Amino acid sequence: MKLGLKLQVLPRKRLFQMLDRALNYPLTMVIAPMGYGKSATLRSYIDDREINYLWITASKASNMSETDLFWFLLVRGISKKNIQLAKRLEELRFPQNNIEVFRIIDMLEEIQTDESVVLVLDDLHFVNNTDIYNLLYQVAIAHIPWLKIVVLSRSYPPLPLEEMELKQTLYTIGHQELAFTKSETEEYFSLVSFTAPHEIKDQIFDISSGWISSIFLLATQYLVTGGLNDSSSINDMFESSLFSQYTEKERELLLQLALLDSFSIEMVDYIFNDTEMSKLLLTLYRSNAFIFHDQSRNYFFHQMFRDFLLSYRTAYSPYTGTFLERIAQWYSMNGKPEQAISYWMMIGNREKILDTLESLPPLEVVSLNLEQMVSVFGSHNKTERFLYPYAFLKNAFYHILTGNDAQGCDYLDAFDIYFSCNEHPRYSKNQLLGESAVLRTSFVFNDLDKMMEHIRTAQQLLGENTSLFRTKKSPFSHTSPHLTYGYYNKTGCFKHITDIFATDFDAHIRVTGGCGAGCDFLAQAEYALEIGDFVKVEALAFQSINKAKPYEQHWVIIGAYLTLARLYYLQGSPYKIAEILSRLMLVKKSVSESAILYEIDNAVGYINGLLGQLDGIPKWLRDTELPSGRSMVTRLSFNLIVSGKALLLEQDYKTLEQKSYHFDHYFSRFSYQLGFIHNWVYRAIAKYNLYGIEIGCNELDAALHLAEADNIIAPFLENMEWLSPLLQAYVRIYPSNAFAAKLLEYGEGEKKAEKGEIDSELTQREIEIMECVRLGYRQKDIAQHLFISPNTVKRHLSNIYTKLSATNRTQAINAYHTIYPDKTVLKTSPEKRD
Repeated sequence: MKLGLKLQVLPRKRLFQMLDRALNYPLTMVIAPMGYGKSATLRSYIDDREINYLWITASKASNMSETDLFWFLLVRGISKKNIQLAKRLEELRFPQNNIEVFRIIDMLEEIQTDESVVLVLDDLHFVNNTDIYNLLYQVAIAHIPWLKIVVLSRSYPPLPLEEMELKQTLYTIGHQELAFTKSETEEYFSLVSFTAPHEIKDQIFDISSGWISSIFLLATQYLVTGGLNDSSSINDMFESSLFSQYTEKERELLLQLALLDSFSIEMVDYIFNDTEMSKLLLTLYRSNAFIFHDQSRNYFFHQMFRDFLLSYRTAYSPYTGTFLERIAQWYSMNGKPEQAISYWMMIGNREKILDTLESLPPLEVVSLNLEQMVSVFGSHNKTERFLYPYAFLKNAFYHILTGNDAQGCDYLDAFDIYFSCNEHPRYSKNQLLGESAVLRTSFVFNDLDKMMEHIRTAQQLLGENTSLFRTKKSPFSHTSPHLTYGYYNKTGCFKHITDIFATDFDAHIRVTGGCGAGCDFLAQAEYALEIGDFVKVEALAFQSINKAKPYEQHWVIIGAYLTLARLYYLQGSPYKIAEILSRLMLVKKSVSESAILYEIDNAVGYINGLLGQLDGIPKWLRDTELPSGRSMVTRLSFNLIVSGKALLLEQDYKTLEQKSYHFDHYFSRFSYQLGFIHNWVYRAIAKYNLYGIEIGCNELDAALHLAEADNIIAPFLENMEWLSPLLQAYVRIYPSNAFAAKLLEYGEGEKKAEKGEIDSELTQREIEIMECVRLGYRQKDIAQHLFISPNTVKRHLSNIYTKLSATNRTQAINAYHTIYPDKTVLKTSPEKRD
C-alpha cells in the first residue's frame, strides 16, 4: 500500500525553548490529550539537544500489580544505560513505604556523575496507583542534581501541583502550548510536501484546532479521498486514511500485534511462526507514521493507533487463542514467567499458569496479582485443585505476604485436609504437609513457642529433606537487627525466649538448610547484654558470627555486630565501635535484599544514636516515618526506637513526646516489650525536660516497672546521659526501689559527673579528650573522633577543668602538660581547629 504522507516531526523552536527552561526543574509535566505530539516533540528536542535520556513507556497492568509492572518497565529501561543500578533496583523491588522510598533516594544521591540524565515517563495516565505517584513526588522534591524527570500524560496526576510549582519543583506544559500555531502548520505542510490549495490547508487548520494528529490524518484523507469530512472521529480517520488501504494480511498482523506493548523482530518471527511476518512489519514501519522503535529495536504502536486497533478487534479477531499461546510461550522461554502468566490468563490456560507457578521462586509471587486468579485455585475438583501443590502453596504464601492472613490460612487448611488423605504423583504427602507446616510459621512470626511447634512438625514430616519455601536465603529477621526483640512479647518471658533459641532452634536450621544459623548464640548474647551480664556478651556474639558465616546468614551477623557495638559503648571502647561500623558497611556493599538493607540501616542508626552522631543516622530513620505498607518487613517497627533516639539527640522534646504515643500504637500491635521500654524512657526524658521532675518520674515509673520483670537495664544505661538526673530524683522519691538504685549503681560514672564527685586523677577517657584538646579539636571534632556525643564531651570537659583547677582551655592544657608530660595518645592533628 502507498500512503499519501509519511509523518515527520517538525522541530519547533518555541517548544524547544520552553523545554530548555523546564529542565532547570526536577520535574516537568507535559499534559495533553492523545495525538498532540507530546512524545514526538520531546524526542525531537532530545535529539536536537543531544540529551542523555532514559525513555520508559507505561502500559496498562495485566496480571502484574501496577507497582510491579511500573518497576519492571523502569528497571528494563535503566538496564540499557546502567546495568548495575538496574540490578540493584530490581533486587530492591518497588518500595512498599516511605522508608524504602528514602532508601532509594539515598542510593540515587550517592551516585557520583557529572552527566545529567533525563528520565522520561511516557503515558503515565495508565498509572492509577498512588504509591507510584508518591515515589515520583519524593524523588522530585529531593532535587537529585543529575536527574531530571519528564512526565508525558493525558491527564494531571494526583500530586500537589500548585505547591510544587510554588517551590520551583515542577514545570508544566499543557495542550495549549503543544497545539500547532497557524505558522507552524504551514511549516509542517511544507516539511511533508503537502501541496493542497491554501483554502484546504486553512480548512484543515480550522478543523484540527492545532491538533497535529488530526492535521496529519485530515491531510492524508484529502490525498486519499479528495475531500475533507470535518465530522469524522479519529477512529473514522484512521479507518479511511490508513487501515482501509492495507491488505488483509497487513491488517491481520497489525491487529494481532496490538495485543503487545512492544515486540522485536525475533519475537514476531516466533509468535507467528512465519518469517514473512517480520519482513512485512519492517515494510509497514517504513510506511506507517504510527509505528516506532526504541533504542533496543523493540517496535511499538503510537497509543492512539493502538487504541484504534484494539477497538477494531471487537469485530475482527483472528486466531487470538493460538496467538496468545505463542506470546506466552515466548515470554516463558525468555525467562519472563510473570509476563507469560498474564497472557495465559487471557486465554484461561490454567495448566500453564500452574505449571509456571510451580517452578517460580516463592518470593517472586509478590510481583504477581494473584487476586485475579481465584478461579484457578478455587476449583471444586480437588484432584485438579491440588495437582500443582507448590503453585497452590505459593498462592497461600502470596496472601500471607500481602497481609491477607485469613485467606492464606484457609488455603493451607484445605491443603492439609486434602493431603492428609491423598497422595500426589510427584511428591510425597509428608513433603507437602511439611512445607505447609513451615509456611504456617509466618502466621505466628513473633510467637516463638508456636513457631517451633510448626517447625517440629515440619521436621518430622520432611525427614532428611529441607524446605523449598524457607531456605538459608530467606530474610528471617524481618528487618530487626535485634533478634529477640521480635519474640519478647510479654513480661517475664525474655529468659524463656532465650532458652528456646539456645536449645530448640537447631530444628529450624535443619529444616531450612541453614536459615537462622547462629541465632542460638545471638539470642544469648542479646539477653546477657540487656540484663547487664557483660562478661558473656562478646564471646557469645563472636560464636554467633562464626556459626552464621558458613550459611551466609548476614542478618544474624548484623545482629551480632549491633550487640557488640552496644557492649563496646557501655565499656567505653570507641575504636572497637568504629571497627563494627566499618564491618557493617562492608556487609551493606555485599547484599541487595531489601530486608537486609533495612536491618543494616537500623543497626547503623542505633549505633550512631548511641554515639550522639545524628548525621550518621539514615535520613529515613530521622524522619520518624511510621511503618506502613503490606510487606511483612514493616511489622517489627524497630526503626521507631532509632527514630526516637534521633529526636532525643535533636532535643526536640515536644515532638518526641507526641510521637512516642504514636510509637506505642505500633509496638502494641505485637506487644514488643523492648519497644515499650525504650519508648517510655524517651517519653520520661521528654516530659522531664518539658514539665519537670515529678511528671518525668511518673513516666519513668512505667518503664522501670516493665523492665524490672525481666531485669533489663541496657536501655537505661544507654540513655544515662539524659536519664541520670531524672533517675536520681526518682530514687530520692522512691528510695525503696532497688531496681532503680541498681541502675544508678551501674551508671556510677554519670552519677558522679552530675554530683561533682570527681576523683582528682584523670580517667583514661578524660586523657583521650585532653589529647584532642591539646591538638586543637573542637568539641564536635572530639565527639566524632571518640564516637561519643557532644553532650558527653561537654560534661567530661567540665570534670577535667575541675580536676585541673582550670577555668579555660589554655589553663587546662598547661596544667595537663605539667601533670602528664609523657601522655601522647594522639599523634595527628585534626583538619578543623578552633
